[in-house]
Amino acid sequence: MRLLLRFGFLAAFAGLLVGLALRVALTRRRFAALAALALAPLVAHAAYLIGLASRAGLPRESVLVFVVGALLIVLAGAIGAGPLTRRRPWFTVGLPLVATLAYAVLEAVTLGPAWGPRGYAPDALAGAAYVLASVFFAALLVPFAPAARPRPEATGEQRQP
Repeated sequence: MRLLLRFGFLAAFAGLLVGLALRVALTRRRFAALAALALAPLVAHAAYLIGLASRAGLPRESVLVFVVGALLIVLAGAIGAGPLTRRRPWFTVGLPLVATLAYAVLEAVTLGPAWGPRGYAPDALAGAAYVLASVFFAALLVPFAPAARPRPEATGEQRQP
């Protein structure tokens, strides 16, 4: 467990460094695209689980529910990334982690019970790599989150840009 925690800190630190380098190269205009790209580890892990489930002969209904749920999580994250980057940029930073949590619940509910009687099971290393990749991408987004804008004064005066 300690080793996994250390790798988590390493992934977060590496994500911050890569995010700083990308922030200089890409500017904040690419924040929404990077937030959508941060869901790529979810797509890769879902493809891994779908392939494993097909080899294991899991019930098609369970696999189909899992596929639809994973697609909904990815689409909600990718579509929601645009408005969140403008209104709530710090929520966007947590988007890969929230998607990871929703995906873990989805996998546990849909495919989890079906693995029991089979000889196949998902590799724990693939799950750990997926979580570490999500931490990396969440940390990568931190430098792109702009500072909070000051609110207009209560007098109703509009500030000039």
